[in-house]
Amino acid sequence: KAIAAFLPDAARAALLAELKPEKVTTRTRTRAADVQREWEQVARRGYAINDEETIVGAYFLAAPVFDAERAVCGCISIGLPKPRLTPALGRTMAAHLTDACARLSDTLGVSGYLHEDRQLHERR
Repeated sequence: KAIAAFLPDAARAALLAELKPEKVTTRTRTRAADVQREWEQVARRGYAINDEETIVGAYFLAAPVFDAERAVCGCISIGLPKPRLTPALGRTMAAHLTDACARLSDTLGVSGYLHEDRQLHERR
C-alpha cells in the first residue's frame, strides 16, 4: 500500500487491474474499489496502516521512500502485536516512521540515487 499509493496514476490503475487479492483475514480488502480508496487514504495520510489485514493480532505501519526524482522506490514497515498498541504509541510510531523515511529520501536525493526499475513508473 505504501508504495502503490505513490505511483503515477497510470501505473496505479494498471496495478489495480492486475491485482487479485485473496482474503487472508476477515479484515483483508479484496474489492478493487476498497483497495483504491485505501491507496487514496494512504497518499493523503503519508503512510499505510495494516490493522490485522494480513496477520490476526498484528498492526503495521509503512511509509514510502523516494529517489532523487521523487519517484517512490521502496518503503519501510514497522509492526507490533495489536494488544500493545495504544493511540499515543500509534501516533508516535507514525511520526518517527515518516520522519525516518523522509530523511532517507533526502539522503537518496542528495546522492542522486535513481531506482533501477523505472518500468513501474512509466506504465501506461
